[in-house]
Amino acid sequence: MSLSESVKLQSIAEAKSLGSEVVDLNYVLLGVVNVLKSLDAIGDDDALSIAAANIRNNEKSKQLDGFKTPVFDPQALKRIPENLDQRSLRAFAEEILQAEVSDPKVHSSQKHQKSVQVAPRSVGGFHQVNGPSLGRLPKYMPQKNDAILLIAPYLMDGEKYVWDGVYNTKDPQLSTRYGRAQSMGRVFVTNFRLMFWSDDENKPHIGVFYQDITSWKTNWMPMKSRGVIMHVSGRKVIFAANSTAMEHATSQKSYAQ
Repeated sequence: MSLSESVKLQSIAEAKSLGSEVVDLNYVLLGVVNVLKSLDAIGDDDALSIAAANIRNNEKSKQLDGFKTPVFDPQALKRIPENLDQRSLRAFAEEILQAEVSDPKVHSSQKHQKSVQVAPRSVGGFHQVNGPSLGRLPKYMPQKNDAILLIAPYLMDGEKYVWDGVYNTKDPQLSTRYGRAQSMGRVFVTNFRLMFWSDDENKPHIGVFYQDITSWKTNWMPMKSRGVIMHVSGRKVIFAANSTAMEHATSQKSYAQ
């Protein structure tokens, strides 16, 4: 059986299990992820697996009760390539996530955020990041496409992913651990703000808009990182982060102010 046929069968099975009588792109993505897992091409901590789990939960919440054999939406069926290998299969899944799929809760593109969040540029200090609880970050994220997929549910209208990188801190404003224990995670740089996603949390736990940062200074550190000292709401906050990410943050902050 070809990978294309396997995707079609898995997509139908997912639609059937969730009570849908129509196989749209949401179910095609679930089918593709199932096939990738059967090939041991991705694990549960892969960005695609996390996105698929989010989509499946959204579909479950609809509580559909269809009983007929699901049939493909013609447009969804046309999207499935006839000749797929393992590499193109993953590329196809990422393409679906960036497309305009039928369920706005998929959060696959910035267009889906317009009815969910309005984009302020200042709130006077740190803020909670709105969006779904997806799960813990993958241990390694070598591809920027993975980072883009993970952060997409939290982007506001007009907000764009710029870069990301690891961070660590003992600062009580950013840390997710008690006492003086080191807190680590990944900081996402956008054109509006910084979002900090701790390794201890299932979503970005705190954000700060560039316009709420009253002072900003970075210093060279070993291991491709930079130390950052910034003042927000009259409070000094200190952390260390990937140097490239902080270079982008410095540039974006300059553009924003």
